[in-house]
Amino acid sequence: MTPTSARDIYNDGTYLQYNPDAHVSDSFFKFAQLLPLLDRIPVSPGQFSILDIGGGAGVLGHLVSLYFSHRGADVRTIAVDVSSSMLDLQRSNNPFIVETIAGDAATAFARGQKFDLTLAIDVFEHMPNYQPTLRCIQNCSQWLICNMPIERNLADVLRNTYMGNRYYAEQTRSLGHVHFLSYGRHLREFREYFDVQCLRFSPYWQLILQVSSPDHRQQLQNRLRRIELLISRAISTVAPWAAPWVIQGSCYSLSRSKRA
Repeated sequence: MTPTSARDIYNDGTYLQYNPDAHVSDSFFKFAQLLPLLDRIPVSPGQFSILDIGGGAGVLGHLVSLYFSHRGADVRTIAVDVSSSMLDLQRSNNPFIVETIAGDAATAFARGQKFDLTLAIDVFEHMPNYQPTLRCIQNCSQWLICNMPIERNLADVLRNTYMGNRYYAEQTRSLGHVHFLSYGRHLREFREYFDVQCLRFSPYWQLILQVSSPDHRQQLQNRLRRIELLISRAISTVAPWAAPWVIQGSCYSLSRSKRA
C-alpha cells in the first residue's frame, strides 16, 4: 500500500464507515492501561508540551492532557492527523489542543519544535513507512507513549490460515493496518531508537469483554469467537509470559529518547 492509498481511507469516509465511533468507546479502557506508564513520567511546574499523533476523536488525548494538568503542568497539546475530519473531532473533544496540523507526523516535526511527550496510540501500524517518524521522535521528544497491536501471534496466524490468507488483507481494508508485527520485532525496533522504560501487553479479551460497543457485541455473538476469548483469558492468566506470542493483544510502552 502506498502512502497515498493509506491516507485516502481516512479522508474518503472508509475508516469511519468501519469504525463509526472512532474508537471513543475504547478510550477509558486504554487510559487505564496508560496510567502506570504516565505515572513514571516526571513533571516539573511550567509548560508541558504534548504531540498527539493520529489521536482519533481526541478523547484519549484529552484524558492524558487532563492527567498532566492535574499534576500541575501547563499542558499545551498539538494534534497532527492525516484526516481533517478527525482533527475537527479532536478540537471539539480536547480543550488542551492549542494547534492542529493536517498531514503526517513528519509535518509536525519539520519546524524543529521539541516536545515533552509524544502520544502515538494505535498509529504506527497505519503508516507505510514509520521508521522516519521514530527517528523524528527520538530527536524531538523526550518521552514516547505508544500502543501497537501485536498481530503476528499464534491465534492470528491460525485465523489467517482458516480464512484462506485473507485475514490480514481484511485488516488493511477495514482498519488501515499496513504492518503486522510480532511482539519480538516491535520490541527490537523500538530499542534501536529508545530506552524502553516499561512494556505492558494488554490481551484483547479484556477489552472486548469489558467494553461494550457495537463491534464487541457483534463479536460476542459468534460462538467460536467467544470460545477463543475464553481460551485467551485462560492463557494470559496461567502463562502470562507466553501471551504476547499466542493470543491477540496490543503492547503499551513508555520509552525515553536515547538523545534526551
